[in-house]
Parts: sequence; C-alpha cells; structure tokens
Amino acid sequence: MQMIRSKLHKINPGAKTKIRLATVLRSSGLVLLFLLFLNSFAQAHLTKLRPFRATDTDLSGGDHICDFRRDSNNDGRPDRLGDFVSTSGTIIAEPSTYETGGWLFWIRSDACGLLIYGEQESLELGDSVEVRGWLRYTNGNYFFPETGLATLGDVAIENAGVSRIKSDCNHDPLDVDPHEFAHDPEAFAGNLVRIGFLEPGRRIYRQGEDAYVRLYYASDSLNLYIDADTGCDIDLDPSRCFVVTGIVVRMKTPPQFAPSPAWCIAPRGDQDLIAIEQHSERQATSWGMLKILFLP
Repeated sequence: MQMIRSKLHKINPGAKTKIRLATVLRSSGLVLLFLLFLNSFAQAHLTKLRPFRATDTDLSGGDHICDFRRDSNNDGRPDRLGDFVSTSGTIIAEPSTYETGGWLFWIRSDACGLLIYGEQESLELGDSVEVRGWLRYTNGNYFFPETGLATLGDVAIENAGVSRIKSDCNHDPLDVDPHEFAHDPEAFAGNLVRIGFLEPGRRIYRQGEDAYVRLYYASDSLNLYIDADTGCDIDLDPSRCFVVTGIVVRMKTPPQFAPSPAWCIAPRGDQDLIAIEQHSERQATSWGMLKILFLP
C-alpha cells in the first residue's frame, strides 16, 4: 500500500502540471481570440471613420492628387473635404488660360488632375509645383458663381501657397478612348485629355460669349466647351474629323445643349483643336454623322 501511495505521489505532480498547462493554454487561446476580435472590430470602425490616406497605398508618400476624390462611403462628398493638404503636380493649364490675368490653374500627378484656385500665380506649362491649401468642393455659389469656368460639383484646392519645384516637366495630355470617355467622363475630371476622330455637330450653343458644341464618335457623343478668353476658333468644319485636347471640367450648360451641369472638354487654345482628315464614305454613314446631318 505504501508503495502504491509512493507511485501515486510520483505521478500526481506531472498530472497537476499538465492540468495547469492546459488551463494556461486555454486561457491564452481565449485571450488571443478576444484580441483578434478587438482588432477586427477596431479595423472595421476605423476604416469607416478614418479618411483614406495616400500613404495607405502604393502611391508615393504624402498627400496625392489621386486620393482627393475618394468617397469611401458614397455620400457624394470626398472623404478629405475640408482638410488642409499639401500635394504636388505638373501644370497642365496656366492661370491665364481661361481668363486674362486669371487665378484658376490645373495640375496633374500620375493619372489624376485637380483644379487650384484663389491666388494669381506666375506659372507656366510643365512647371512642377507644390501646392498647399484646403480641399474644397466647388458647388455653385459656394465658391464660384454658376457662370464662367466654375467647375460645379468638382474637387479643388483653395490655394494657400504654391512653390515651384522645377520646370519643363512632361505635361502631355492623356490619350483617351472616346467611348471610354463618353461612358464615364467624371473618371477624367480635372485632367488634360486628348481624344481623336471626333465629328463636330453643326449647331453652336452659346452662353454669353462662351460656346458649346457636341462632338460625335460612332454612337457616342461628347461635350466641347469653348471659353471665349481662350480665343479658340469655334467655326468647326463638320465635314472633318478633329483631335480635341482640353481640361475636363463640369459646367453649367445652356438648357438646349445638355442637362446641366455637364462634363465637358475645355480646349486651352487653337492648338488643342486639330483637323485631321475629311470624312470618308464610311465615316459619313456612321451614327455620329447621321446625327450631324439630321439633328439641329
């Protein structure tokens, strides 16, 4: 009997250790699960509350133009609206482009473009600049009147300081497929685009000294906005195709032209409207040409 007690005494410490270890492991597992739950909960809520930042992506550090239009909760307002931001880009439309002595200019970084407004600046095409200011939303009378080159409903930076970094940077337009643009012009908002083989309509819609023309490509139509201050020749020959370059802006349009406001391509000068060829018989039978021939 003494021998049995002795053996049991030798066995029990190990058994107690195993039980104690199992308890610890069970407790650790519960703690780990609880921590994972807290982490998931925090991430889910932080994602909703925290505005998206460019540093969360593969984009180069700091505030990036491509980040400023992001609307993660689909409420129609950019996540970073009202934030003081510092970003950089290349000038694609100078301040005097759409108004002599004006103070609106556009910059681009990668495939994203943005309007800057608020201070007259001495800048040239191709200047690489750093811009500081508040992210705003230009919606009618809130920042701009509903006339002129007021980009209604578009994102912009209220200029609080511009620094030129260098000059003579690439400022070539983005070559865009006309069907892709017609399907979703807002995807190119604020950027400088170039679209080819467009057939102008015969009718010019005027609003003050400015003009609007509809452009066609096969079954698609696009809007052309010509600011009088650019000096563009609006006598577009409907028997020719054109390569059109310009900034994509959202404009208040004449009621007969298109539902207002509408996304338009705004040429910066005559160099942005290039006639390339006469219509061939094949082109003359396109749906775009039929619209030109029979619609006002």
